Amino acid sequence: MHRTQTFYLDGRLAQTAPSRQVDIMKTPQTKIILVTFALLCGGCSLSGEQADIAETLEETITALETGDLQKLWEVSAPQAREELTVLHAKIRRGLEVIDVVYPEKDRAAARRSIGGDFLGDIPVESSDRGARLLGAFIKPDALRLDQKARDGLRNKGAQIEGDRATIKTTAGETFTFQRTSEGWRSALVVDILQRSAAFRRIEENVEAVIKLADGKRRLWVESVDPTTPNGAFNVLRSILSAPELDKPKLFTLMSKTTRSVFAEGLELSRAIQKLVRRGVSKARRKKVYERHGIAHLLRFRTDLEWFEHWCNSEEFKKVTLPAGEPAQIEGDIHAGVVTLITDQKGRASFIREKDGFWHWTGKESRIRETLLSPLKAKLADLKSSN
Repeated sequence: MHRTQTFYLDGRLAQTAPSRQVDIMKTPQTKIILVTFALLCGGCSLSGEQADIAETLEETITALETGDLQKLWEVSAPQAREELTVLHAKIRRGLEVIDVVYPEKDRAAARRSIGGDFLGDIPVESSDRGARLLGAFIKPDALRLDQKARDGLRNKGAQIEGDRATIKTTAGETFTFQRTSEGWRSALVVDILQRSAAFRRIEENVEAVIKLADGKRRLWVESVDPTTPNGAFNVLRSILSAPELDKPKLFTLMSKTTRSVFAEGLELSRAIQKLVRRGVSKARRKKVYERHGIAHLLRFRTDLEWFEHWCNSEEFKKVTLPAGEPAQIEGDIHAGVVTLITDQKGRASFIREKDGFWHWTGKESRIRETLLSPLKAKLADLKSSN
């Protein structure tokens, strides 16, 4: 028998308890619940909804006696099917986030605590999904109903109130049914799940895992710590979406390779100015600069000023962060080069530099092409004409 482990929201181990499979013949109360599903009416004939309810009971008890969990799934109330499918979906979600929530040494125990070892591998699209989910909590092969048991369970039919029906047997047991679009359905599985400590324990554990993961996820998504790729992404997004662009701050979060493009632009600008003003008096330089179309280059004394000028260009508008929230990191974070992927499948490249911050990279080629190519062409033209 497997044992599950209960975790608090902070990841601490709380307790251990068995959880593999619940034998429905385990307790006297559960045994009574199941054997009383034989609907005997003391020789009277049933009609209408009473007959429908009787048929549901007979189908249920036959499914239990033969171990046909698929049939039991079909005749069970929608509430039971929904509880199990919702739990299954939560388990699959929990399995997806366990690596994020727990250190490696605790992950195997955490998977067991949410039923991952016997429920996690059931495909959502599987045709026998319902039967396999039932099989985790119900073991009908131990059920045996002899004639004596059936004779002691006579009743006078069901009491119907709205969409619910109740049967009281001569043994004093009460059972309920639900009216659905599929007809009357048995609440047996609902009763079993409500009494199943294993079901509730798994449900509580998986909800704790998901809640812990969601909390960590929110912190991760909202981080503005540039020493993490997601934090750097959020800082950049805040800068780019602000009413007034903080150009110096944006410049510091660009990669060193990107910043070097503007330093190279500054050097090309100075080389161009030097060639243009050769042999030209200081009084005439302004007109010469204007004639060559380089008067604006006089304003740039630093690489930051070049960057600020570029931020006003149409090309800058094309260099954007992808839309969406940070979703995952691709690559080796310890190597210092990663790609951040958003929840809208956008991608942004980051590199960690000596300052410990992650810097936006991958835009150098486009900037170099649009910013430096015209300068290089101008410098080559001036050199050839001199």
